[in-house]
Amino acid sequence: MDELDRCRPSYAVEMLETIKHIFDIDGVVFVIATDTEQLQHAVKAVYGEGFDAKIYLGRFFNSRYSLKSPNLENFLDVHSDANKLSEDYLKRVNIEVFPPNSDAKITLKNISIVLEAFKVSARTAIQITDRILATISNMPRGSKLDILMLSTLLCIKEKDNELFEEIVNGKFERVIQKGDSTKTIYLAE
Repeated sequence: MDELDRCRPSYAVEMLETIKHIFDIDGVVFVIATDTEQLQHAVKAVYGEGFDAKIYLGRFFNSRYSLKSPNLENFLDVHSDANKLSEDYLKRVNIEVFPPNSDAKITLKNISIVLEAFKVSARTAIQITDRILATISNMPRGSKLDILMLSTLLCIKEKDNELFEEIVNGKFERVIQKGDSTKTIYLAE
């Protein structure tokens, strides 16, 4: 079962209860992978904020295991077409990437560092990396691309679309007050 924590709260609770009552068969084991914290929120949405969702979920699961977060660089290497970051591919399509290097794995590592800094989920990391690779694939010959800037902008878009729109439209401006002095930070058009 996948993404139970993303279902409508009442559906998620009904599904758990169905599994518990109908499929309680000796020798049959159900494995449910879920974001337990999100599932607890779903339970509270159904039974109320004061309801002890952790104890409730304990009725359904005999054992719990937490998986360690994957190494993002290795994860992206497996789930992305990193070949499009290779020196050979970039020369063939005549695209110059910054920071320059001859090893696709180094570029992928740089991308993963940016993604980790923004604390994006593994799924979002794959989506952003795929967007970067699609951008490279669709750029006109002779183009230049700052991979780290693109990675950063895509992360900002994912986390705060309004901020992203301000940046790309040249309307980013923030006034910072520090003591008696005021400083305006902006991006010029």
